[in-house]
Amino acid sequence: PKLVGYWDIDGKLSDFVSSYHGISDVAFLGQERGDFTSFKKKNLPSADLLVAGPPCPPYSRTGLKLALDDPRALPFKACVDAIHELANRPITQLKGFVLENTTAHRCPPARRWRRRRHAFSRLTA
Repeated sequence: PKLVGYWDIDGKLSDFVSSYHGISDVAFLGQERGDFTSFKKKNLPSADLLVAGPPCPPYSRTGLKLALDDPRALPFKACVDAIHELANRPITQLKGFVLENTTAHRCPPARRWRRRRHAFSRLTA
């Protein structure tokens, strides 16, 4: 497998990432370069698999429970946009994705499920 992109706002991860994947120009690290929410999804490199772990506080059962209304949910929305973009390319379509997060994604409060269902429905379109 070949790493085609890596985003993280923690700029100190450079040594860790390069120890597994070598020095690469596809590692976008730090507050600005690592902000996946501001990366233009049409510029994403084609990939067979997208693996993401957006922050979980917006969905945690012990947090504010704001889900998609929480500003910290933007990385999750960006992941859904990326999956949608990669899966709908005409030639090099995404074959699969893994979104790691809290179990509250599976069992959200009913009042918030409608909006989350809309976000997930984009993945099947």
